[in-house]
Amino acid sequence: MPPAQQLYGLVYVSRSACPGDAGWLDVEVTNILATSKVNNRQAGVTGALLFSSECFAQTLEGSMDEVKATFERIQCDPRRHDTVILQAGPVDRRDFGDWSMVYAGRVDDQKLRFAQYTDGAERQDGMGETILHLMRGVVRRSEPV
Repeated sequence: MPPAQQLYGLVYVSRSACPGDAGWLDVEVTNILATSKVNNRQAGVTGALLFSSECFAQTLEGSMDEVKATFERIQCDPRRHDTVILQAGPVDRRDFGDWSMVYAGRVDDQKLRFAQYTDGAERQDGMGETILHLMRGVVRRSEPV
């Protein structure tokens, strides 16, 4: 039997290219989640998505090959741009293993302003862990799907 692959995690932020009002954005986020759940389940990838009024933050977990392939698909999505990887590398365990993709919700821009990290002007040290911490807190109150 081949050895188990090392788990790999990736946290990134990107700007939304979705024009429109809040209702239209909610529809687009719902579409992104539906597609992600199907694709991630097939690939063995798990993770969480967080959204603010102008940015996405997402974490992906799985084998390095599958996480990288999933991330490549995400980068080709015209609904996102200015993608910045905040954290990537081997992880000891899955934080979101019960979900192919869980929606950690819409965060108040004043609570966590991650938009600044998409322009590369700000230092990004620790921001990946900050986003993961926020996602973990929200997801603990969610039911697995």
